[in-house]
Amino acid sequence: MNGKFIAASLAAVGMSVLFVFYVLRLADVPDGLRREFYSNGKVKSEVNYLHGKPDGLAKTFFENGLPKAELPHVAGKVEGMAKEYYANGNLKSAVNYKDDLPDSLAKFYNENGNLATEVIYKSGEEISRTQKATP
Repeated sequence: MNGKFIAASLAAVGMSVLFVFYVLRLADVPDGLRREFYSNGKVKSEVNYLHGKPDGLAKTFFENGLPKAELPHVAGKVEGMAKEYYANGNLKSAVNYKDDLPDSLAKFYNENGNLATEVIYKSGEEISRTQKATP
């Protein structure tokens, strides 16, 4: 880590959450892994920061511990395959990002896990949309 451990503190934001983070010595900018927890102790989110910007795979979780979303970052920008999940654990969407914008084929699923829609994006603009017949 490029900073020093400052504190683990308890804050009230509708519920008690624990924020653990590192900050740079001079700039007071988040640097390193930051986790937020539900009041039951389960992880709510994990985000790694590099010089104050999200870097790496940011993850959020449902209170039951199952993944809610995964969002890849490179130097603060969303870059790569972002995934969102239903509370039952099934994949809700898989969207590729380039320079913070949806780019290429994106797939959206119904709660049963069946493919519902495919969308093709180019630099954030929807090029085409195909609805799939789902049972």
